[in-house]
This record gives sequence, structure tokens and C-alpha cells, in this order.
Amino acid sequence: MRRLRPAGEPRQAGFTLIEILVSLVVLSLALGLLVRIFSSGLGNARLAEETAFATALAESRLAEVGLAQPLAPGLREGEVRERFRWRVEVSPYDVAEAENQDGDGAPSAPGSLDLAAYRVTVTVSWPSAEPRRSVTLDSLRTALVE
Repeated sequence: MRRLRPAGEPRQAGFTLIEILVSLVVLSLALGLLVRIFSSGLGNARLAEETAFATALAESRLAEVGLAQPLAPGLREGEVRERFRWRVEVSPYDVAEAENQDGDGAPSAPGSLDLAAYRVTVTVSWPSAEPRRSVTLDSLRTALVE
């Protein structure tokens, strides 16, 4: 039996079932968006950390050339942390000027140093969510010709 309320009595306050369901849907969409934002932020932080490590490794390998490693044409490769592969390539660098001449085309002065130029390329690559990421550093180095 249904009870009728008298005309002056206020209606009981509360939420209907449809209002509760709509609020739950909005809440679940907002939480899903927040989870996606945080996971994207964590992925970007990991990528930044990997890129910083790869850059530091490439700079380290570049600094070794001519000190711990002789400055001579060749190729060296290795792996660090079972993920990061590095490659150091040293190749002769062709100078546009003629050999033993200054920039004005005149022969070199007696007693001047004979220098050889080398291009040093260091590449560090690692697997990522995308196919493969890499950092490449190039430098020119000189060495005395004996």
C-alpha cells in the first residue's frame, strides 16, 4: 500500500538511481583519464632517463678517443647494461685544401706541423617502445703525422 503525503509536507531529499549512475560514469571516466596521464608521465620520465644515460655514455666514449683508445681509423663496438649498444667509428677526414698548403694556396712554412684530421662518430642505441632509439655524437680530432 502506498502512502500519500499530505499537501504541506516537504518531499524527502535524496538522489535517484539515475543520478547515482551518471555520477559513477563521470567519476570512472575522470579516473581513467588520470591513470592514462600518470602512466604517460612515467613513460616520458623513463625515456628521459634512458636518453640522459645514452648521451653520457656517448660523451664518455667520445672522450676516450685519443686518450684510452688510439686515434686511428677503425671501428669499436660494445654493450652496457645488456641494453645499450655503443659504436665508435674513426675515419680519416678529407680536408678541402691541398695537402701541405696554407689556406691561400701557398706551400706550408718549413717546420710547420703535419696534422691528420679524423672524424669520430659515436652512436649509442637501445630498444624502446618505438622500434629503436639512438643518440649520435660527431667530432673532429687531429693527430700529428709521423
